[in-house]
Amino acid sequence: MAPLDQEQIRLSLEKVPLNITHIALIANSYHGHPFSRVKKGEIHLSDDEGNRCFEVNLKQIPRDCTTLWVAHLRREIEDWHLTLHNLPLSAEDMVEAAQGVSHELARALPIPQGI
Repeated sequence: MAPLDQEQIRLSLEKVPLNITHIALIANSYHGHPFSRVKKGEIHLSDDEGNRCFEVNLKQIPRDCTTLWVAHLRREIEDWHLTLHNLPLSAEDMVEAAQGVSHELARALPIPQGI
């Protein structure tokens, strides 16, 4: 019997506007409670056929972690590429977490030639 997913987010990548080239996947405790307080829980990524490409048990991340940068998707031409991070963030809220991840992604972008 498959585990019950209490919360799911489904991405329809074919509907993402072409000007969007990066999507960060960040898990955050809405009320600011550490993930370690969850009795049973995991975060997993899977494709549209249910094949899992990543999973982490919430008991395996640092005890005080409330925000986790799970992965990011990068569009190249007509295909999306997944990079797994599984990186606990020290951010206190989603805005701060998103800004930190955005900064890290911008640092990794290639510098356009001829500028």
